[in-house]
Amino acid sequence: MIKAIVVDDERLVRKGFISMLDWSARGIDIIGEAADGKTALDMLKTQDIDLLITDITMPGMSGFELIQQVNLLPRRIWTVVLTCHHEFNFIQDALRLGAIDYLVKTLLDMDNLEQTIDRIVERIHTEEKYHLDRQAEVHPQIYTEHAAIVFCSLDEVPPGSELLQQPFIRKNRIIEIAPDLWSLPLRQSYSYDELVKTVEGMALRRWQGMYLTGLEGRSIQNVSGLLAQALHNRVFYTARPGTSLMRTTLADLERRYGSNRTHAVESCLTNWVHLRWALNKSEWERLLEETEAVHPDFNQLRLSMQQLLTDWEPLFHWHKNAPQLIAAIKKNQYWYEWRSWTAELSAYTQLKTYELSVTAEVMTCLIRSIQLMRDNLGSELTQEAIAKEVNMSRSYFSQCFKKLVGDSFGDYLRALRVDEAKRLLESSDKAVYEIAAAVGFSDDKYFSRVFRDKTGLLPTEYRMARKGKWFDEG
Repeated sequence: MIKAIVVDDERLVRKGFISMLDWSARGIDIIGEAADGKTALDMLKTQDIDLLITDITMPGMSGFELIQQVNLLPRRIWTVVLTCHHEFNFIQDALRLGAIDYLVKTLLDMDNLEQTIDRIVERIHTEEKYHLDRQAEVHPQIYTEHAAIVFCSLDEVPPGSELLQQPFIRKNRIIEIAPDLWSLPLRQSYSYDELVKTVEGMALRRWQGMYLTGLEGRSIQNVSGLLAQALHNRVFYTARPGTSLMRTTLADLERRYGSNRTHAVESCLTNWVHLRWALNKSEWERLLEETEAVHPDFNQLRLSMQQLLTDWEPLFHWHKNAPQLIAAIKKNQYWYEWRSWTAELSAYTQLKTYELSVTAEVMTCLIRSIQLMRDNLGSELTQEAIAKEVNMSRSYFSQCFKKLVGDSFGDYLRALRVDEAKRLLESSDKAVYEIAAAVGFSDDKYFSRVFRDKTGLLPTEYRMARKGKWFDEG
């Protein structure tokens, strides 16, 4: 039995329409009614309803708006328009939104109502059968099609209904690889331009299409695994504003993502975090090319850029000088946006260089010296050795270093070591003497005194306080 509700803001019209027909004799159970779109939507969200028969012109939420909201629900609900209008354009708008039929109030009589309802029921049963057949179908283990359109989203996982209710998609077999990744094999031959027009006509708000060729004879399981691993990154790096359908080949995805590239990716991300590129245009361009060659995972790239801001914030004060850089961390969705972001970060780094009255070469040396200190906290570090490593005289290095960080070399080094010790105390169960050695203190008692001077607590007290905070927050 098809469970249905009727929505119309005129009570007499609603009651009269429901009483016109023996609905159960035609396989429909009218389980409820509503006088407005909001009430109807609440019913649709909380009850198991298959069919919505709705008026179009209603106060508050119109029938068109109600259908749009229904299309976003996770389960399929068929919609039928109940209207006083019989102009073709008006009805066409409803059908374009996904309504499967329409009923004109002023033209209803018993005979044509029965015929229309029978037609609606037959269509619902036909589509249900097709859906069940498709679900029960044992799909072939290999692609018999040469090409597919793969739809993916870098946003939060969007409602599948926006995608699955598109007429072009409903008439084809679609393969769910993940909630945010679907493959639509193309049984017929289409030109790329034809497919671009088709995808543009879908007006998908949160889905990006990729035309993928070279599938015929390939394992569906293997291809799905590669797509799950690679396609989001491919979209991330190649998407451009206004492009509804991109294109690539299976062979190119395999070449770019199929081999072991862990070392190249880690090296690329490390180079971004170390910041030296921000003062050298050719180094920045080289790093852009490296990123576009190895395609680090877009989530890893975002985390690295976030780490970059966190690591260098105490020196460059991004939150004051460039708050938009911090805000963009959450907003940037595609690589072309990150390219612009890195260019802007470079400009602010160069501005800081100008304000300190040092050259770009000197600032590069200072940045490198700080990174050397961070990377070698457990070793014996001296100002002389670091200055020599970055090719600066000790005295000039000391002068420029204090100008940048606001502290002497020794004070800054102790602050770095205490910060790392705090991280280890919070994240590990290592003994205090082990942590002292790990951050460059040979005497754990001296380490405890320095730690207390910087934090107001002994290391053991700090650890207990932090664990107590975790407990309270939990």
